[in-house]
Amino acid sequence: QQAMQILSRRFKDVASVQYLTSVALTMSKLDMVDMKKSAQDLEAVMLQFGLNAQGTRQFLNDFTVAVHTARITGTDLLDALERSGAAFKNFHMGARESIAAVAALSTETARTGSTIGVTFKSIASNFDTKYAVKALQDYDIELYTVAEDGHKTMREGANVFQELMNLFTKLS
Repeated sequence: QQAMQILSRRFKDVASVQYLTSVALTMSKLDMVDMKKSAQDLEAVMLQFGLNAQGTRQFLNDFTVAVHTARITGTDLLDALERSGAAFKNFHMGARESIAAVAALSTETARTGSTIGVTFKSIASNFDTKYAVKALQDYDIELYTVAEDGHKTMREGANVFQELMNLFTKLS
């Protein structure tokens, strides 16, 4: 009932509220996330990533796979996504890529979701400074693509992070 109340603040049609409540319940049961937190964080993540009620099906699948295969709890994953969803979006990363990035970092670093979320938020706020862009260029990593008309577009964050990961692998 609490989940329905939380989710009905944003979604007004009964079918969406019922479906999202079942998603929150599934997250609560399968991934051991508190039901109220599940509903609140699901709402926040949906808003940050622009998901509609039916778009949560893939989110739930990805979320469950991450929780059951990586070293991250459902609560930590939700904390990270809630804190850094806007940052991931700035990097042109959707919910799926964001879940994968958080799960991978959690597995490698054994850090909490809130720590990972704050880290991504911090990276996003400093990533496109002229010093960061120059540092990336020094390693032949371009943050932006430039069209023929001179218009700059930020590359997908997942690709930039992959290039950084490859670089660090070569350095070690």
